[in-house]
Amino acid sequence: GGAESQDAQAPPSGRRQRLLDRLDRWLARAAAAAGMDAVIGAAHARVMNQLLERFDQGDLAEALRHAIPVGGTATEQSQLAGLRAPGPRDALTVTAASTSSTSMQVQAELFEALRQRYRQAIVKLLAEDRFVEAAFVYAQLLNEPEAAVALLEKHLEFAKAAEIAEARALSPDRAICLWLAAGELGRAVDLARRFQAFHAAVARLANTDPEASHRLRAVWAATLAGGGDYAQAVRVLAPAGLSRTAEAWLDLVIAEAGAGAPDLIALKLDNDPDAFTALSPMLKALLDAEGPAAARQRAALTDAMLLQARTRPLKPAEATLGRHLARRLVADRHPVDSSARADRARRMAEAAGGGTRALHPPVRATTTGHPHRERVQRVLAVDRGTLPIFDAVALPDGGALVALGEAGTRRVGPDGLTRVHWNQPSEHLVMADGGHAALGVMRTDRTEARVARFDLVTGRGGHWLDVPVDGFERRFDAGGWWVHREGRVHLLDALDAKGRSLWSVNLEAKVTHLVADATWLTVLTQAPETAERELWRFERKTLQLRHRNRFEPNPGGVAAVATKGIRLEAIEPAQRWSGWHQSSGGPQRSGLDPTPEGVPEGPPFALEITKEIDALLVREPSGVAVVQVRKVAKVPERVLHLEGSQRARLRWQGDLLTVADDRGRVICLDLDGERLCDLRI
Repeated sequence: GGAESQDAQAPPSGRRQRLLDRLDRWLARAAAAAGMDAVIGAAHARVMNQLLERFDQGDLAEALRHAIPVGGTATEQSQLAGLRAPGPRDALTVTAASTSSTSMQVQAELFEALRQRYRQAIVKLLAEDRFVEAAFVYAQLLNEPEAAVALLEKHLEFAKAAEIAEARALSPDRAICLWLAAGELGRAVDLARRFQAFHAAVARLANTDPEASHRLRAVWAATLAGGGDYAQAVRVLAPAGLSRTAEAWLDLVIAEAGAGAPDLIALKLDNDPDAFTALSPMLKALLDAEGPAAARQRAALTDAMLLQARTRPLKPAEATLGRHLARRLVADRHPVDSSARADRARRMAEAAGGGTRALHPPVRATTTGHPHRERVQRVLAVDRGTLPIFDAVALPDGGALVALGEAGTRRVGPDGLTRVHWNQPSEHLVMADGGHAALGVMRTDRTEARVARFDLVTGRGGHWLDVPVDGFERRFDAGGWWVHREGRVHLLDALDAKGRSLWSVNLEAKVTHLVADATWLTVLTQAPETAERELWRFERKTLQLRHRNRFEPNPGGVAAVATKGIRLEAIEPAQRWSGWHQSSGGPQRSGLDPTPEGVPEGPPFALEITKEIDALLVREPSGVAVVQVRKVAKVPERVLHLEGSQRARLRWQGDLLTVADDRGRVICLDLDGERLCDLRI
């Protein structure tokens, strides 16, 4: 299927019809102002009475040719005004596009009478096995597309039913299942990716057609793997059993991510008990590792094993690992909820068969403080790498993916040494959900970009396409990659060689920010003449516009948009902090406060926000300062001074903040202030 556009989907004839309808309503309002509405209403009432007579005389074919759409309530219909009475239609065909309601001036009682005639006609048509005409009445006259779809599906007209379900915005999984039944796998997959509806469609089919559900699950996994997300592909297939291909994906992910994929380690041990020996060195390193990141990985592995223990006893190797995990959980002293940690350790010990005696922790050396957890940290100018870094992403193994401009793109290990080098220039990195694939973007001019694709599991990479874009989201998934160009937002197919557009919408204003997650697509626009800003929020699963809010012209400075919590924040050049939040009554300004105490002097030039903490870059005489500010307290949590830096870039990855600069430095900070990576390139 082709791209769906929210403003250019109708054929020219449909657009002409809408223009005529608008003109008709304008003329009707003018006639009403001139005192002619009573005359017009009487003429329309005569047309309605003639239509009712046709139905009462039993001439259904002729009556339906002249029938008037009556979707909506009778009150709503009676409030519409127009001059034209609809002419007869050439054929009784069900169209995918919705039919606008009549604009005739008539009494509400006449509309209700007409509805009754339509429902009586449906009964008669079905008695005569004229189900296509009955579906026409449901969809075109009563505006009940669900009933039309159900009727067509019952009579095996799957393709027509799917077209109506998709065009009338019924649940995407409904349309997906219908396209599959019609033998249109490509259209089903496009729809599932566009609306992120694979899971819902697989669940719906599991109850009605388990074999089709299994096939769609396999296509879902293949789509994820095609985008480099092997980990999620394995998770999708796990409930139905792993194929040899999926087992190979599982081994690739564990070899690449290690303890960064704890649930997949548990799956590997469940699927292959002999794997414990091969995984022992990695598991021992995980048990011995210090720091909050390792503590979170141990907790996640414990949760995955406890989930398995609900359905079966742990195997001997798993039980041994479980007892070690239980003791290590007790020993962890990082800022994690103590009651939750204790409960997790107790349940793991019981599941492993060791009882509470397994909870005696090993003796470990205590530490006092850490130089990389201080509130104010400083990296000296001489502490630098040799290559300027334009962008960086932290990887689970403690290394990073770095964009080096014309020098290419590189994956480095936790020791800073090159693991893979791709001779593909990039200044921006776009990460796949799951972290196993990436796009490298290099602008060739202000509106054109060269894009490369990298598979971080297999090490493959190369040029993908050249595309005209003004801006783009810094993440992508199996659904695609969000970009914008000249006021139009596109969802590009990240698996297609030409990057076809799966969906687009024209906002007719300059797009300044675009972010998306599994729930929302959020776009900030700015009018070219007035500088007025608008925030657009589309529900991700339906791609329907749910909120559109106007803000006063931004006074300047830098801004950032998030899909949840705070929507828009700005740091003005005068060092004043402003923000807006969403409320039931629309956007509310949260006040204009002085600069939070402790923020270095100098103009900020970048801002990245999360639900609780903002991070901004501030220029200072010695270089650049990275400031983390907690929203509620509006005080700096941490300040990192990068001496000698002239350019830097920020990126939040969950609770991890990655900073890269033109002095070849990549530093990753967690919320506790610990440097989880500290690389020089």
